[in-house]
Amino acid sequence: MTVKFMVLGAPRSGTTWAANWLNQQLPGECVLHDPFMNPTINTTVLDICKYAISCTSSVIQHPDWVLNHPCPKVILHRDFAEINRSLNKLGLPMVVPDFWDHALWAVRGLHVPWTDLFRYHTAVGIFAHLTGKLIKDRAGYEQLCAMNVQPSAKIIEELKSRVR
Repeated sequence: MTVKFMVLGAPRSGTTWAANWLNQQLPGECVLHDPFMNPTINTTVLDICKYAISCTSSVIQHPDWVLNHPCPKVILHRDFAEINRSLNKLGLPMVVPDFWDHALWAVRGLHVPWTDLFRYHTAVGIFAHLTGKLIKDRAGYEQLCAMNVQPSAKIIEELKSRVR
């Protein structure tokens, strides 16, 4: 088996929310959020398992794997000033816009504004691109849209300790 699909974006661009949404909509599947934050997971592990990923780090840590992988991809774009303000509020280092912009635009796939995740009429297209299916649970989708989904405080603290 191989990675079924990828949702990619810079930090603070909706990948955590997307992983939760896709796990909700695809019972029996597993959409891992930022799997490369776990030192026991690598591209080989992902390629032999039945997973999908919603990830900020893979496009930077494993660009050749991402660029050459044949699975469907959605690439989320967010204004870098917004991203850096959000990272700053969390006490995390800012991203370098030109570096991330180049890395994201190099990926072949469906490029969308991150806000398209939260509009049903555009989320339908994102979901279909990734899965070839229709959204099953609109009520669940709408409920998730009303939530602020992000990594836990424990994960944020772990990230801070890695960059110190």
